[in-house]
This record gives sequence, structure tokens and C-alpha cells, in this order.
Amino acid sequence: MEKDIDEVLQTCRLTYFGHVTRMEKDRYSNILMHGYTHGRRPIGRPRKRWLDNITENYEELNLTIHQASRLANDRMKWRNTVHNKGSRSVGGHRICRRGFKSKK
Repeated sequence: MEKDIDEVLQTCRLTYFGHVTRMEKDRYSNILMHGYTHGRRPIGRPRKRWLDNITENYEELNLTIHQASRLANDRMKWRNTVHNKGSRSVGGHRICRRGFKSKK
């Protein structure tokens, strides 16, 4: 069963969210995820941030930010939560960060 690109992106985003959440707090990726920039924003609708996409993704899993962060600290539980939302394969191949792996 083939998955659409939205589900593939959701899996990749949530997997990376878990990775960044488990990082040390002084790493740049973690600082950027939780950081805030000062200054004025341009006129018009605010741009969608990466964390806004993540928020939508974990809300689909019926989680809050605190639940998602706590769950992501346990790598195996987070992996099971993200990957068991549905079958995570495309054309019989398992999805991974760098493309496709061999068939199961």
C-alpha cells in the first residue's frame, strides 16, 4: 500500500523532532527549535515555522507538546508511536531518513 507524501513527511518530521528533543540542551538544533528571535516581522501573514508543522503532526497523534517531548525522550516508545500510526512503507520499502531501504 503506497503512502502519500504528507504521511512520509510527517514521519520524517516527527522522527527528527524526537532526535532533536533527545539532544543536549546546548546544541544548536535544540536551541533553534526552542529559540525566539527578537525584532519586527514583515507585514502580512506570518510564515509557517517548522515547529508549527510538528505541532500539527503530534496533534494528529492526540498528544500535547509536553506529552510529545516526554515521549520522545524514550527513543523506542517515540519510534513506536511515530511508526505505528500506520504502515510506514512506500512500495514495499521501509522509509528511512536518506531514502528507501530494502524490502521487509
